[in-house]
Amino acid sequence: MHPTVDDGWDNGVVMDVLAAGEAARTLPPLPAWSTVVFAAAGLWWFGCLVGAIRGRTLRIQRRFYWTGYGGVAALCGVAMSPRGWELSVWTVAVVIIGCALWALRTGYLKIGGRLLTVSAVARRRDERESRERDNGEAAQQATTRR
Repeated sequence: MHPTVDDGWDNGVVMDVLAAGEAARTLPPLPAWSTVVFAAAGLWWFGCLVGAIRGRTLRIQRRFYWTGYGGVAALCGVAMSPRGWELSVWTVAVVIIGCALWALRTGYLKIGGRLLTVSAVARRRDERESRERDNGEAAQQATTRR
């Protein structure tokens, strides 16, 4: 048998708990400056995307890629700061982890001279460009007087 209002059951307490839970889940809108910072992050990303596409070598493309996503991560972290530092840290972490996982597919993840990639095409391209760069530096040193 369920308690009723006649038995002393007060639905007002239940409604207060539900209302408080709903209020905790709703967040105020982001301030205008935060929206501007998100727009700046998008423009920064687009500019670096164009630079990476127009880059002639994988080395230049890598630099644009990491500069672009590093800037986007920082700007998104700042833009999320009105929501609290925890959400800012999570935002930066998600952007960095996402771009690192994508970099494994593209050949843009090179640490200590070692290319980390799942793409055989990117590995061959990097090896070819490294050989060309090494040969160019060797030829330049041979013609330079000491």
